[in-house]
Amino acid sequence: MTKFSTSKALFAITGAALIVLLVVFGRSQYVEASVKEGEKFDDWIVACEKDTNKKQLCFLSQVLSSKEDTKHKVAEFRIGYFGGKDLKMIQILPFGVNLQAGTSIISGKELLAPGKFTTCQSFGCIAVADLSKGDIENILSNAENSVGIISSDAKQTNILMSNKGLKEGLEALK
Repeated sequence: MTKFSTSKALFAITGAALIVLLVVFGRSQYVEASVKEGEKFDDWIVACEKDTNKKQLCFLSQVLSSKEDTKHKVAEFRIGYFGGKDLKMIQILPFGVNLQAGTSIISGKELLAPGKFTTCQSFGCIAVADLSKGDIENILSNAENSVGIISSDAKQTNILMSNKGLKEGLEALK
């Protein structure tokens, strides 16, 4: 019969508890950006929201408004990591778009990342595009960038997107 030792059991339980504490509290969460909400990088501004874990998540935002009515938002582009390692662009676009067609990021005359619509809310329709390192390099090297959409009446519209400040903003998000 094995002899039970209280001190050995206490030692084992303490060791197991320390391991659990290290695993639970020692896990590295994704790194929060060192930028501050409202910080400007030319045509891009830092915006932050809470994610599902109530962590502050910051991204670059560019809001485009009508020339006639600057309070009327036409589109919003958000670029960031959104809790992951890969860079994404969230496109908030007006109603009246062909959802099946999706979107295209256009740099110069080259089609880059396609966007897929995920939902339409009261403020517009949302599409998400994955951005590769090559996509970002193309956007940064071309003065003419836009997001192409197809309207519900089958007409293509390209919504201009500025790259001024994008490089500096992306470096600050890392």
